[in-house]
Amino acid sequence: MEILQKIFFPTQFIPHGHCYLWQPELVWLHLLSDVLIAIAYYSIPIMLIYFVRKRDDVPFRGIFLLFGLFITTCGTTHLMAVWTLWHPAYWLSGTIKAITAVVSIYTALSLIPTIPAALALPKPEALRQINQQLGSEIEDRKQAEAQLHQLNQELEARVEARTADLRDSEQRLRSLFEAAPDFIYVLDQQGLIQQVNSTTLEQSGYAESDLIGQPLDRFLSSDSQALCQQEFTLLMTHGNHRQEMEFVCKNGQILTMDCSCTVVADDCLDAYILVLQRDITQRKQIETERTKLFATLQESEQRWSSFLRDVRLMVIGVDSRGQVDYANPYFLSLMDYRLSDILGKNWVESFIPPYQQPQIEKNFQDILNHENRPRYQSTLVTKTGEERIISWTSTLQKTLEGTSAGVLSIGEDVTERYAIDRMKDEFISVVSHELRTPLTSIHGALDLLTSGLLEPQSDRGQHALAIAAESSSRLVQLVNDILELERLESGKVRLHWSSVSTHELIQRACEVVELMAERGEIRLEMVETDLCIWADGDRLIQVLTNLLSNAIKFSEPSSTIWVTVEEWSIPEGSQVRFTVKDQGRGIPPNKLERIFERFHQVDASDSRSKGGTGLGLAICSSIVQQHGGKIWVESILGEGSSFSFTVPRCQSTVLDNAPLDNFPKIKNE
Repeated sequence: MEILQKIFFPTQFIPHGHCYLWQPELVWLHLLSDVLIAIAYYSIPIMLIYFVRKRDDVPFRGIFLLFGLFITTCGTTHLMAVWTLWHPAYWLSGTIKAITAVVSIYTALSLIPTIPAALALPKPEALRQINQQLGSEIEDRKQAEAQLHQLNQELEARVEARTADLRDSEQRLRSLFEAAPDFIYVLDQQGLIQQVNSTTLEQSGYAESDLIGQPLDRFLSSDSQALCQQEFTLLMTHGNHRQEMEFVCKNGQILTMDCSCTVVADDCLDAYILVLQRDITQRKQIETERTKLFATLQESEQRWSSFLRDVRLMVIGVDSRGQVDYANPYFLSLMDYRLSDILGKNWVESFIPPYQQPQIEKNFQDILNHENRPRYQSTLVTKTGEERIISWTSTLQKTLEGTSAGVLSIGEDVTERYAIDRMKDEFISVVSHELRTPLTSIHGALDLLTSGLLEPQSDRGQHALAIAAESSSRLVQLVNDILELERLESGKVRLHWSSVSTHELIQRACEVVELMAERGEIRLEMVETDLCIWADGDRLIQVLTNLLSNAIKFSEPSSTIWVTVEEWSIPEGSQVRFTVKDQGRGIPPNKLERIFERFHQVDASDSRSKGGTGLGLAICSSIVQQHGGKIWVESILGEGSSFSFTVPRCQSTVLDNAPLDNFPKIKNE
């Protein structure tokens, strides 16, 4: 009793229901499923045993019984699954599964030798069919004998009908031979014409007597005669041949013929040659014209492709969906894209800035809908994010059916033009302001003097005259500086290149500003190395003088200005670097980038208090750039500024013997 207790009601394990957390729905789901499966498994063996007992003639009875045992053990495993929900009899459950496994394997092994024997069993249906076929064959043989007699009678009637058909067929072939639109010849094996159709006579102009008995090649052009004689052997060998020939009509007209020859073998007659010639003269003419047209189109396409490749204009193609389907090399280089980057991209969304997209999309749709908007401007965004202004001329592209296929646009980059116009407007605005200020002063002083409100010899009159004189001098200086800068930037000033000593350049520049420095109690110090440079000495003295005069203007009394020269090596070659450093008020960081622009000053009041026109540094920048160098400034607000520029070294280490004594004195800018 205790052993049964341990087998069926063990206590060392937990029931399987704990795995389901004793959730009622889940427990009932597994309980009902296993019970129904077990009932089905137990019912199947019962029906198998019943079937075997009722059919004694069923072979392989043992296999049926093994299947019944196998299914019964399977059902028992599902019953044990129900039992273990509440009672953890896992050893008993495992034992039953092991028995099921043994029975399953034994059943599977027993099936192996049984299958071939089972497959070899004849089917009852097959036996019935064999009996039926034997009876059917006997009946068919009787019917065949009766039909054979009937066929003999029908054959005689059909022979008579066939003979009549052959006569009709011969008549139809004769009619076809005569009515065919092509030239048709029948030749013997020597190539002599035996028969021709009426089309040949009508279109060639020959009479039948002119052709019969003559070789066909006699009526061909000389080139075609030689070709025909060469190909005749090939025709007789292979049985058929096709070649273009030139047939000469009686009136001398030459027809281009597509000639097809076939050797026809007849059991009753000797073999003959059937020749079919089709007039393709008009087709050849069309092909020749088409070839010429194609060559013209190719040449036109090459010219067009060359134009699109080399033109310095943007060319862009957009299909009806707004996707890019063509871009020329100039567009790609200007936009910094590869062709694969842009093909298939939406033109408006990918290349137009958001603020212009609605208007450009409307322009595109207007062109597609045949509304006139061929010219417009838009902004394009390059791969680097730069915006460029493009002036477009667009053309609607159509399909062969006349529907809109897309738009082809040619664009000109007018970004620089807009920038120049903007600079011109700014220049005019600044110049007009700079001219207006001294002119107002001159006009005011002269008006006071001429109206008698001031006596010219009085102190106030002399002060007014001094203001007018100073304003006129400033006006003259402004005009001279504008003209000088324009001449430099337009290339009208030619540089006189020579080997120049940096020591002499600095000395001459310091001599020019020496008096100005003494008045401002400024000390000039030269920290230099005597180097040889290749430059225009006059222009470099102008640059140094301008930088020194600016440094003196914006330096406090008792301060020092340093002028240094040093060799400066860069990857492009050896350069000489000039530096003018002061202890002035410095330049704000936000002004450094624009300090070399026209009329740009750190403080707008400097032109009145310090003098100058705001063009000196722009002139310096232009001169240095023409020397192949660069100019820049470094500054700390409140501590001073350092202006530097570079020029190339001289090609020779030996200075020219021509000193700078003959250089003209440069007026202080």
